[in-house]
Amino acid sequence: PLLVGRVRYAASTYSLVQFIAKREGPEYMRALVATALTGGDLTAALGSARSFTADASDIDRQWRVWLAPFAYPDGR
Repeated sequence: PLLVGRVRYAASTYSLVQFIAKREGPEYMRALVATALTGGDLTAALGSARSFTADASDIDRQWRVWLAPFAYPDGR
C-alpha cells in the first residue's frame, strides 16, 4: 500500500533508525540521540560512524540499498 503524509514520515524515520542501529549498534545510537537532544553537532556525530560517512547522500544511498530487500522481497 502507498504510504502518505505522517504515516510515510513515521515509517521512513523508523526504518532509518533501524538501519543506523543495526549498522552501528546501541552505544552509537545513544550518543547520536544525546547529541540531537542537547543541540550538538549532528554532522560530527554522524561522522563517527564506522559504516557510512556523515554525507547525507551517502547515508541515503546505503539506507536505500539496505531497505531494498524489505521493499522488494521477490527481488524486483
